[in-house]
Amino acid sequence: MNKSMNRINICMLQIITYKGIRYAAPPTGNLRWSRPVPVWKDSTLCQREHRRRVTKFGSPCFQVNPFTKQFEGKED
Repeated sequence: MNKSMNRINICMLQIITYKGIRYAAPPTGNLRWSRPVPVWKDSTLCQREHRRRVTKFGSPCFQVNPFTKQFEGKED
């Protein structure tokens, strides 16, 4: 698994982002205090050809920055 942690500053606040972390079933009942279990055991729900390694954010949505009054992001 390719994980990454980044520290970024936004409006003088330090934000920590985590990318590439896989989902797991909730650790409740007999899963409590055990190793993570994949959400889907049946691979037909999430077929391998549709999986992606997500290690970076996509482009931001098209919007107006309230501070600069400029348009930012992409429509696509």
